[in-house]
Amino acid sequence: MISEKNFNEIKSAPPIISSRIELVNTRDIVNVKASLMRKIIAETEENHDAEKIIGSIDFVEFKKVMTDMILDVCPDFPINDINILPLEKTRFYKEYGLIPEGHAQYSSLENVIIVDYYRLKKLFPDSINDKIIHCYFHEQVHAVSKVVCRYGTYESNIVRMGYMYQDGDDELFRMLDEAVTEKMTREIIAKYKEAKQVTASNDHQGAYDESIALLDEVIKKISIKMGVDESAVWKKIQCEKIIGMETGKTGFIDELRKIFSNEFVDNLSRDNLRVALKELEKF
Repeated sequence: MISEKNFNEIKSAPPIISSRIELVNTRDIVNVKASLMRKIIAETEENHDAEKIIGSIDFVEFKKVMTDMILDVCPDFPINDINILPLEKTRFYKEYGLIPEGHAQYSSLENVIIVDYYRLKKLFPDSINDKIIHCYFHEQVHAVSKVVCRYGTYESNIVRMGYMYQDGDDELFRMLDEAVTEKMTREIIAKYKEAKQVTASNDHQGAYDESIALLDEVIKKISIKMGVDESAVWKKIQCEKIIGMETGKTGFIDELRKIFSNEFVDNLSRDNLRVALKELEKF
């Protein structure tokens, strides 16, 4: 439980930590805030070129596509609770900023999307517009995911975002969550481009292809074993990512253990994707 002292500190502190995060057992809020300030805010840099690309998005249409997708898979989700971030909640990192890997990230603690424009420009000079928009949509899917954080200090924490679970340095189901996020992203982009009457491209530069192939195989096998349509399985997976595991119901990971095996789930949790995919052949 949060002590009265720390609770009062939280109430009186500047809004450094996003209000959508559930904080539990915060023992040293001052150090947490200082670490966040150093690690997340200090190295950001606005960039006009990248801002123009993000600004070219028809945000009204994008928000409609995102909202329709969420309500399709979670019909009872309160529409006002959908955490679609406005364009001004986007940040751009310097060339050697705070993203050691990857092209973008969603900061659940600050509730902002951060794009590494310089790295994307180097890697995809001929398709930089499409790549930034793709990354932006991908991070928006992370933003609408269920997020829970429990903190001792910044270095000792438990974070659950979608299906990803992090306990200190131990990270589980990261690629599963990325696969679900990317599969949703590709569907959202296709619907957005259809609405804008723009030709959709299937060129994703191999982003998360291996993890999506595993996810598709899991969906297919669950569909066969349970006698339900693949679309119904996929909707349930998306819904749990967005709202978290419902009280009194079996979660997706628990169902995987029942349908397949603990060994399969353990390999999936550790991102041993090729081993996990090989194990699926047994079922």
